[in-house]
Amino acid sequence: MMREILKAFFKTGSGQVGNMLFGAIAMKIMAVILGPSGIGLYSLLRQVLAFTSRVGDAGNSAVVQGLASRKGRGRDAYLVTSFWVFVLGALVLIVVLLISAPWLALWVIGRDDTQTIKLVRWLALPIALTIASVYLQGVLNSFRAIGLLALLQILGAAAMALLAYPVSRLVEMGYPIAFICVMSASPAVGVVLGLWSALRAGWLTPLLHGLRAGFHTEALRHFLSLAGTLLTTGSVATVVGLATQALIVNQEGLASAGIFAVALTLTGTYVMVYVVPFSTYYLPTLSQAEDPLERAMLTQRVLRLTTLVMVPLVMSVIALKPLVVELLYSKEFTPSLEIIRWMLISDYFRIFVFVFDVQLMAYANIRVLLWASTLWSVGSLLFAAVSLFGFSSLQGIGIGFLLLYIIRLAYYLYYTRSRYQLPLARTVVVPWLVGLALVLGVSWYTWSDTQVNWFTAPLWVGAAVGFSWLSINRNERREMLHMALRWKETRQ
Repeated sequence: MMREILKAFFKTGSGQVGNMLFGAIAMKIMAVILGPSGIGLYSLLRQVLAFTSRVGDAGNSAVVQGLASRKGRGRDAYLVTSFWVFVLGALVLIVVLLISAPWLALWVIGRDDTQTIKLVRWLALPIALTIASVYLQGVLNSFRAIGLLALLQILGAAAMALLAYPVSRLVEMGYPIAFICVMSASPAVGVVLGLWSALRAGWLTPLLHGLRAGFHTEALRHFLSLAGTLLTTGSVATVVGLATQALIVNQEGLASAGIFAVALTLTGTYVMVYVVPFSTYYLPTLSQAEDPLERAMLTQRVLRLTTLVMVPLVMSVIALKPLVVELLYSKEFTPSLEIIRWMLISDYFRIFVFVFDVQLMAYANIRVLLWASTLWSVGSLLFAAVSLFGFSSLQGIGIGFLLLYIIRLAYYLYYTRSRYQLPLARTVVVPWLVGLALVLGVSWYTWSDTQVNWFTAPLWVGAAVGFSWLSINRNERREMLHMALRWKETRQ
């Protein structure tokens, strides 16, 4: 099973790495040309669009879980039903956006002029494209088209990178509506190529033959129960994100909002290198498993692999964080390091929280998922308010992230052990604790650094890689080397 997990990880991981690289190029171009204020405006528009992404993520997970756990006519009925839910959801979102554009422009961006309202209304285009793209990705994932998903990620991010320079110049000249082009590029690629691929493979045949069938009661009930829960938690998180950005704009100005956006984007983006590949495999596989022992073994292996991957990843970013900020953005964003140093530690806890989130999705345990996610979002907003109004500092927001993720992970560990009898083997606990010690060590050593220490940084990265390599057994090392050699041969 570990071999299958690694193969899926390398496939989807390559797509996520490509997506990150092209996305980083796009952000670098915009940051250099537009500066903190321009990135601040772009981040606020992304926050509005983030609600659509939350809706899409909720629907995507519900599509993957529902299709993966069904066969035959049940799967066909679920495919048709989920399609109509996506269509109606897209229409509702677009109508609400068009009506509430003046209020959103004033509350989120702090302006209510005609140009800003028009800019908000044009977000309807990337919203429609994003929802369509997410539905197609869910279908492809449920049919295990992992390689195709990776390709779509890379091509979509490449399209965004190609548009970054001309869009930035247009925005610099006073045409912020050009942001719509760069925000629509990636989902547009996903819709065109994803639809063509799914039709060619015949995966949408039930949809083409059964559009008039409408909603199927059982399929609709299952979809809405899971997607509704994920949508609720995602909506709360998005509203909290918008409220946090609005508080920062009102208290510290648009440039500070750009600083916070850099910290939030950087700490969230690199984690996706692992999250996307792992969840693409883990959610449908765990949903299909029926034997409790098989589920427990799969979860144990995923937790162990997560430790071995995340320790080098988190430690590398911590040791090189000044360089990362300068390369991806510019030296103007160096103040973001005060928040980033806290949020990077929280990322180590965050990724394991996500493992248990996916487990709850696969088990359709909506109650716990709903309350845990909602309370975390509300707590983060409270920390932001206290930090801004009580201490006039952005740093407290990062501290809040860390404390809330620690609490949430502790609760998940208690709950899964009591509810699902999930054992925590020594091979999982010990590496995790050693990894935590290493993460805290490199964080303490580089705490106030605004430049990379090129003598010690390679030592920390080497220690992280050595930890992961020594933590795997001989058979796993041999298999990884064979996979690397086969991959090299296919490229020659």
